[in-house]
Amino acid sequence: MELSQWSKIQANWTFLLANVDVKGILHSLYESETINDDDEERIKAETTTRDQCARLLRILKRKHNSYEAFRNALQKIDQKFIIQKLRDTSSDSAPIEEDDKINAALVENFAESNGSQVSTADVQSAIAKYIHRELDEDEVSKSVSLCFGSDVSLLVEDGEYAIRYFTNLRKKATSPTCDKMGEDIENRSKDGSSKGKHIRHKSKQSKRKPLERMSMEELIKTMECKIKERNMPNPKITETFRQQKVTGEVYHYMTWDEIKTEFPDLTYGERKTLLIIRDELQKEDENISGDDELLSESIEYSEDEDVRLEEDLQRRVESLRKFDTTLKTGDYYRQGSEVITHVTRCHNMIEPIRDFRHDPDKGQDELLSWIKEQVIRFSAACLNDRTNGTLYFGIMKSEDHAEVVGLSVDREAISKGINQAIKDCFYPDQYEIAMKCIREPQFVSVLYKNPKSALYVIEIDIVPNSKLTQEEAFFVTLKCFGHSEMVLLRWHDTIVEKIEYKEWREFMSQRNQLKQLREEREKSAAQVKQISEDLRTKFEGLLYAGNDMSDDMYRMLFLSPLDSCMDQNFIQENFDFVNSLDPTIIFDFSPETDRDGGSIYKYMEEEKEKVLKVLTTDDFDKNGKENKEKPDRLPNLHDDIRSTSLKQWIFCNGYDPLGKLQLDLYNWKQQRSEGFKDTLRFYKDEIPEGRVIAIFCLFSKNYDIMLEAAEEVLIKFQHQWMVLAPNEKIAENWIAELLRRQSVDKETVKVRSVIGMPWNHISQTVSQLTGSSDEASVELPTSTGAFCRVKEKVKNELFDLDIVGRNECQNNDVIKDQHKLRLLKAEVEEHFFRGGPVKWWNFWFPGLVLKRHIHDKLMKLVKETLDGSIDEEDKVGIIHLYHQPGAGGSTTARQILWDLKSEYRCCVLKSITDETCEQISAFRRYEAEDPRPSVILIDNLEEDKVNRLYSQLEEKARVEYRNSEKPFKVFCLLLLCRRKTTLAIKDFKVKKDRNYVMLHHELAENEIAWFHEKNRDLEEKHKLQNGVDPKLLLSFNIMKENFNPDYIQNSVKAFCDDITKPNEIQLLKFLSVMNTFDLDFQPLPVSAFDVIMNEEVLVSYGLVTPGRLRTGRSWECCMSAALKVLLNRASRAGLGKQIPGLCIVNHLFAKEIMNYILKSEKKGVSDVMKEMLNSPIVRSRNMTQKQVLKIVKDVLKKRDTLENGMQEKFSPIMMFIEKEEGQDKAVEVLKMGFEMTNDPMIAQQVSRLFIHCKNWEEAKKYAEEATKLKPQNSFLWDTYGQVYKSQVYDCIKNCLQTGEKLGQEEGTKMVKIALDAIDKFREEQRISEQEKITSQNKSGFVAELRATNMLLDLFIQFSFYPGETKVHKFLIDRKYVPPEFKHFGDEILGRLKGLHNAVDDTMRNLEEKQNHVKDETVDVYRRREQHLFRDQVINLRENLDNYFGENSDEIPPQLVSVDDQNAYRTRRMKRLGGRSLSALLRLPKSSDDSQKLARLRNIMDLAERNVCSLRGKDLDYVIYIGAIIAMKSLKLKSPPMNVELEYNHLLHLSERLFDIGVHDRAYLETFLYLVMLHWPTDNRKNFALCPIPKITDAIRKWKDAFHMKHPHQQPDGSIHCGHRKKDTTYFFLCKGVGLDEILYYEELHRGGKFIRGDAVWRTQIAKERLQRLSGTLTSEGTEVLVQVTSPSGNKSTISIPTSLPIGQRGLWQKRVYFVLGFGWSGPKAYNVTQHDPSINGSGDAKAQSRGENIVSARKHSDGSDKDSDEDDFKDSTVTTQVFRRQGSKMSTPQTALSSLQIFQELQKIDNEISELEKSPSKKNRTRLDELRKLRKELVSDKNVKQLYMDYN
Repeated sequence: MELSQWSKIQANWTFLLANVDVKGILHSLYESETINDDDEERIKAETTTRDQCARLLRILKRKHNSYEAFRNALQKIDQKFIIQKLRDTSSDSAPIEEDDKINAALVENFAESNGSQVSTADVQSAIAKYIHRELDEDEVSKSVSLCFGSDVSLLVEDGEYAIRYFTNLRKKATSPTCDKMGEDIENRSKDGSSKGKHIRHKSKQSKRKPLERMSMEELIKTMECKIKERNMPNPKITETFRQQKVTGEVYHYMTWDEIKTEFPDLTYGERKTLLIIRDELQKEDENISGDDELLSESIEYSEDEDVRLEEDLQRRVESLRKFDTTLKTGDYYRQGSEVITHVTRCHNMIEPIRDFRHDPDKGQDELLSWIKEQVIRFSAACLNDRTNGTLYFGIMKSEDHAEVVGLSVDREAISKGINQAIKDCFYPDQYEIAMKCIREPQFVSVLYKNPKSALYVIEIDIVPNSKLTQEEAFFVTLKCFGHSEMVLLRWHDTIVEKIEYKEWREFMSQRNQLKQLREEREKSAAQVKQISEDLRTKFEGLLYAGNDMSDDMYRMLFLSPLDSCMDQNFIQENFDFVNSLDPTIIFDFSPETDRDGGSIYKYMEEEKEKVLKVLTTDDFDKNGKENKEKPDRLPNLHDDIRSTSLKQWIFCNGYDPLGKLQLDLYNWKQQRSEGFKDTLRFYKDEIPEGRVIAIFCLFSKNYDIMLEAAEEVLIKFQHQWMVLAPNEKIAENWIAELLRRQSVDKETVKVRSVIGMPWNHISQTVSQLTGSSDEASVELPTSTGAFCRVKEKVKNELFDLDIVGRNECQNNDVIKDQHKLRLLKAEVEEHFFRGGPVKWWNFWFPGLVLKRHIHDKLMKLVKETLDGSIDEEDKVGIIHLYHQPGAGGSTTARQILWDLKSEYRCCVLKSITDETCEQISAFRRYEAEDPRPSVILIDNLEEDKVNRLYSQLEEKARVEYRNSEKPFKVFCLLLLCRRKTTLAIKDFKVKKDRNYVMLHHELAENEIAWFHEKNRDLEEKHKLQNGVDPKLLLSFNIMKENFNPDYIQNSVKAFCDDITKPNEIQLLKFLSVMNTFDLDFQPLPVSAFDVIMNEEVLVSYGLVTPGRLRTGRSWECCMSAALKVLLNRASRAGLGKQIPGLCIVNHLFAKEIMNYILKSEKKGVSDVMKEMLNSPIVRSRNMTQKQVLKIVKDVLKKRDTLENGMQEKFSPIMMFIEKEEGQDKAVEVLKMGFEMTNDPMIAQQVSRLFIHCKNWEEAKKYAEEATKLKPQNSFLWDTYGQVYKSQVYDCIKNCLQTGEKLGQEEGTKMVKIALDAIDKFREEQRISEQEKITSQNKSGFVAELRATNMLLDLFIQFSFYPGETKVHKFLIDRKYVPPEFKHFGDEILGRLKGLHNAVDDTMRNLEEKQNHVKDETVDVYRRREQHLFRDQVINLRENLDNYFGENSDEIPPQLVSVDDQNAYRTRRMKRLGGRSLSALLRLPKSSDDSQKLARLRNIMDLAERNVCSLRGKDLDYVIYIGAIIAMKSLKLKSPPMNVELEYNHLLHLSERLFDIGVHDRAYLETFLYLVMLHWPTDNRKNFALCPIPKITDAIRKWKDAFHMKHPHQQPDGSIHCGHRKKDTTYFFLCKGVGLDEILYYEELHRGGKFIRGDAVWRTQIAKERLQRLSGTLTSEGTEVLVQVTSPSGNKSTISIPTSLPIGQRGLWQKRVYFVLGFGWSGPKAYNVTQHDPSINGSGDAKAQSRGENIVSARKHSDGSDKDSDEDDFKDSTVTTQVFRRQGSKMSTPQTALSSLQIFQELQKIDNEISELEKSPSKKNRTRLDELRKLRKELVSDKNVKQLYMDYN
């Protein structure tokens, strides 16, 4: 029908519907072939005559010559009045014709698409080509609105120039040519035919690259086209592009100013057009679909990235493209991935149905036909049911999931085919509607391994807009697919079904309802969208107030009880914002964690797998019952919250799991309101002022208690709150009550309430604002080579660990998007080179991190340790990386983890807490049957905490070892990265100290070259405006300049001069001082500076004026550019979040900045410190200020470590102030620091500084103050003692310098001071025994000895000094007092007389602590300090021996009593070194062994004479026996002795010692000698051994005595648990007779070479010398039960603890073999094995010392024990060879295997024969023959035969 004719129909539309007799004219129209059968059926299907008429007219509109046929039909039924009515109607067709052309232009060129944009210029241009004139903007807007509806709207963007866009509209990817389209419109306008080419063409998609990826030439070609389109040919434009080398990326970022600069000759309009073209190209980029070039163009993969790509393909879950949106560059699916299927049946009309189709068996032609039919069926059903939908081809659907497969198709053929199918199958009157509702196909590329051809998923969206579909019933004809009938299709559940003819009428009657319902849903969605847009702005303003998520904000959520209708599904769909908001604290007013309908807590814990710290308000109630009963409970809770990173979930009205019931309002106010107030008060005090946003969530009207609590919140956090409610009904009472109570005013509550925003929209908004998404899963390697995925819950539980997964960075969606990937690379590169901490992305991107020259050495050490190169008793390996600040140590350490992450489990410790040890253990064990050692990086955490963790891990490793089926050598490796300002450690003599690497402020030549090459690359990027100016990358430039001081100085001056704001200068000044002198270079919390930085920019999240939200930003977002360059951001855990902090980019810069500012302000460091201590930064008392205070305290008191392992005198800042400004300034700062902090450790430093200044009274005052504040700290008592000792030292020094002597009064005074010092040091010793610290403080023992030595040296400076002889006699003679000393008085004399015994006791305590346990530390410097400590003790001992010891062996004649003579010999023994067995074994080395032997014999003779006197004491026995053992152990040539006589003599003496020496202060040698010498062996049968019960009694008492001496070594359950050390083992039981059965441990390391780990047991000397005992391993693997036989034949069982728990459960309760060692805590079983390695096939093996210890064992060339069938065969063969070689000598026990051994072998052979007979293969038959022959030979021995017969 022609347009003029149709205009008459439209003009009389209502008249025609009322008067046309449809039934009357149908027959005539059918006969004239105007309509066909299908048309007639569709018309008759309508339910009313008006609907039938309307359908008829719409059908006629699309028919050729239909107007005349319609008039003729009316004529036939005598409805001439209608004909006349039409004739009389004027035909104003021109405007209608133009409207149709406009509509056609819009339909052909554009399509609706959420989120897309098209400029008004593009729309104007497209329409103009159809109607040959240009519409103004209003006309265009009206036409677009009429065609596409209200969803498409006009948006105006402000900026340098205004650009107008239509939102939710996009250009179609391809369209017919303009001429073709125009011709098509002309044809239709002329003849009214629908047979013109009104179809959607899909030509080959544009191959234009996105703008940012265009080369210069590609850009110029594109620009030439664009310029030509706008009729502005100007060759200067493209010439300038070529001259300036402008690429697409450069053009993408060009600014207006740059356009004006580079194109000065262009007019304003031409320059403006360049920007408009640039923006158009950017908009077009958003709509470029994925194509065949996706894989090759999106990312160029290197070899390493190929591996990542392959791993990326393994990802199993994909998210589908958002409905009704076009693809963007980089979008693709992975083949084999699962997709989230969403809705697969009719739902709510708006949420699309997702239908997946795949048929891989069809050929291309058959596939195309099948796809077209499926599209028509799916589209028709969606249109009829008015539901959105998406049809997918290439995704295979199964019962429980859908999997991406992909199809290889001709995209152009598919597009054209679908368009043609729509035209062929939909009837002409509905074709245009279908075209608008059915979106063009989207071809999503499928990524798969080894691509041979492009694969796609084809996606077609259906959008049945109500304005288009109205009440239409969409019949389709499927004739082109071989079906003759017309069908009406609808959805039935998940299937498209044909509606039978009899059901048509029912559907036709429902159309109006469907239309209304669709309109309502669309209106609701539009309203929600509009509401969301308005409320979103308000919500965002209240939530962030212009700040971003990285700002230091603390969000508190207050959750009301849920509505009863809210089940777990509702919670999952709507409440994700509780997670995305990342709240610091959640206050939950529902007591239920597991209500029937679900709970938000359950959702967070189970669905989101969060680890939450659950508390109740009762926990904070200071007057609560539990807190009153346990006074420390509340302070400990507060401390825990301050340091934790866990979110706190606080139940405010009961908690079901603890039986705390929900209360009504009255009872809550009575019982719980105070607890809530205390809770709020705590957080109010801890959180910085103005940085809280309290969010009330009203889920139901059941909020009466939360309303009561809200009043307190509104008072404490004024203008820092907001309320969320989904509708006014829920919120009305809340608002009314707050107003009634006058808690707020109307304007405030109006502004701070977000009411009407659905919960799911809040979740979506928060997700968009925060960019939050579920974190990528972490994969860990296992020992089998496979990888396991860490559950999110488990990952969150390991909150102290930053886990480095083997798939780190690979599972991130950003790697799919080239643009995002490029931006990310630039971001992480800039962040790192500015001085920020290295991120894992830095390692992922190639070329961003330099592997330092020490990397290979460090990696070698790490791998050797992981392979077991540590001591056998150690299970935790340690490698040290010492580095100077800013040298790259942290990056180097993380490089090790990055390189090892696929082989070993790696993590970085974020903090060390009480749970860290368990978390490391859980990390190691997670889904690992045989876990490998994990690698733990500890980067500059507190040394004491590291030492404690090391002890805990060693203890945990022993437990794990005991419980493990398979033994392991290394539990985990600690890679300790330690920052040191100076590095000069020499290569220590101790082998185990060589596990460190150092990184200095010095680069190798190749490293410098790398930085210069990188700098050239950065400069090139900057020139192209594709990167930051490298001059701003300070840390990078420091390295590039090889730490050149001149560069640092010049850079600091340049940037500091650009900082002019006083508060910024003050901030920089404080930071530079702190960072310069803080040894740990800790960041200061951002919010701590609010008090000085908020003068200009406030951060209050509230109102500026009534009704208007604040839009300002927090000060840290508004810092000057220069200041930002000099600062870095870091964070630390606390109060349930990571607290942001600030620090200078580099330690070297910090020092130079400090010097520059101090010089410009003419101030000293002391002035800045006093200024800072007086500032509110320190004087405030919230949590972040407390962190500042902690750092200030560290700066004031923490001392650096010297090369020798000792500490500096004072902290770096105090040493600097004292040196540069004088002692008085240093004292002022420290005193002020103590006044501010009341920290006893700073009082200690004040005292130490006064000691240094020799201000004794002040030193005493502050030392006393410190010990009062913390009396149970031994180190404070040490300082107190040093106050007095230093006075003595200073007095002696003055006397020596001046030559003056002390008179009686002065001398007496100094003696009293020295005795006071000794008292303080003894108190220090007492406290140190009770302290729960990793390494016991032994300084008090040395200090007492040193004070005593000074006191005795002081005597020489007396003017009344009686002489050396008299002083010696005075000290050792109980009665003698020289006349010169009598004025001291009885009290002092008594104290002086007691010095001898006191020195002996202290020296003994000290030596026992040094020698009995291994004093271990993880720090090389501390280890060095221990060696120096030992040297000092040796020197002190020699000095004191000069006073108390004897110089001659000859006893003075005046000593006539036995006791006096014995005492003299004892003093002489001690002078010679005879204090203990350890001392004897470690006598000073000499060049000649004869000298050492002579000394030992001298000591032995002295001890022997005391022993023979019958008045000898236990020490005499200890030294006598010890001297004999030492001479034997040290292999000194002693005169030959009768072995039996000598050994029996030692046995007798050891028993005598045991009888007299067991008391509270017993020497541990007492027990060692008895057990070691009397242990029953075969070779000791003829010796006079003590009864076995005496041995067991000695072992028990031995352990008790050891624990009494070393309380820190108490077993589990003790207060010292977790700080135990390994005791030292000196001797092992070996082969031989007499003392030759005792082997000193150093003999195992012959040649001076220390052998690490269990390799010592595989040495030749160990095999030859060590004796192997057998016993039964207990069920816990911690003890071996050994059966011993006394000389009289009685058998007893002795329990021997194993050196390490045995985790091989297969050995439990079985016979094992071991080496018996003797340590200081008792005997121990070492090297426990299933078989005896000492028996081999050489023929010279002897039978073991006891018959019950005999069994055949296997030992292989590699020294390992094997347990396999193959070994059993070898074992039998060995026995046979021995038998054959021995022949008739079998009966000789010393030279052959015993009958018992052979009998046991027979039993094994019989068992093997029995097994082999069950499966008689050829191989087994051969083996059977060998075994039977062997059995026959063995049974020939008559003794064996008799045993065998007796057994059977």
